Amino acid sequence: MDSRERRGLYMELLECPEFLRELANPDRFDRKQFLEVCRWLKDNVDDFLDLRLARLTPGRHGDEYDLGPEAVLRILDVLHTISTGPRLVQVIGHLVNHPHEQIASKATLLLGHRLRSEEWLRNRYQSADPRVRASVVEGLWGVNASYARKCFLDSLRDENNRVVGNALFGLHLLGEPGVDRRIEGMLHDPRPHFRRTAAWLMGRSGKLEFAEALREAQSDENPGVRETATQALSVLPKPKIVETTPSAGGCPESS
Repeated sequence: MDSRERRGLYMELLECPEFLRELANPDRFDRKQFLEVCRWLKDNVDDFLDLRLARLTPGRHGDEYDLGPEAVLRILDVLHTISTGPRLVQVIGHLVNHPHEQIASKATLLLGHRLRSEEWLRNRYQSADPRVRASVVEGLWGVNASYARKCFLDSLRDENNRVVGNALFGLHLLGEPGVDRRIEGMLHDPRPHFRRTAAWLMGRSGKLEFAEALREAQSDENPGVRETATQALSVLPKPKIVETTPSAGGCPESS
C-alpha cells in the first residue's frame, strides 16, 4: 500500500527487458489496455518509459530482443501517443528504412510529427510505398508553412487514396479555400476506395454540410462506401433544434 515501495517495485520491473517484452506482448493486453498501462507507468513511475520501450525495437545492427512485427507496431503506436519531443529520434530514426513496410510507415509518422523538417519529409516522400507517403503527409497536419501546403497540394495527384485523403485533411486544417468542394468531388470518384476515403473525410471534418452527401452515399453500390458513410454520419454533430414559443394571438394581421 505504500506508494514509495510500489514505485520502487515498478522501477525494478521496468529495468528488466523481459517485463517490458511481456508488457508489449499482444497476447497480454489489447491496444487500449497496453496504452493505459504505459501512460500510467510513464506519468507515475518512470518518465523515461518511452525510451525503454523504444530500445526494445530492432536496432541499427540487429534485433536483440527478437520482437515480432505486431509487437513492434504496438510499441510504435504507443510511443506516438505517450512520448513528446524529439528524444526518440536517435533511437528509432533508422526504422523509417525497415524492410517491414508497416513498421517503416509507423516510424515515419512518429518521426514526421516530431522533426517537421522540410528536407527530411521531402526525402521520405520519395518512397514507393504509399503507406510511407501517407504517413509523411499526415505528419504535416497542423503545420502552417509554405512547404507543408505545397506538399498537400502536390499529394492531391497521388495515385493512392490514403495519400490524397491525408492531403485533403491537411488542407482542411489550414482552412484552404475550395477543399470541401474537392472532398465532395472525391465522393463521386469511379474508384470505390477513393469514395470511401471521401466519406471518412466528411465524418472527420465534423461538418454538418456534408450530411446530405453522406446520406446519398449510403446507397452507394459498394458496401465499404455505404458502411463508411453510415459511420461518418454517426459522428457528425446533431443539428440544433430551434424552439419557438408561439404567441398568444397567433400570426399578426398585416397592416
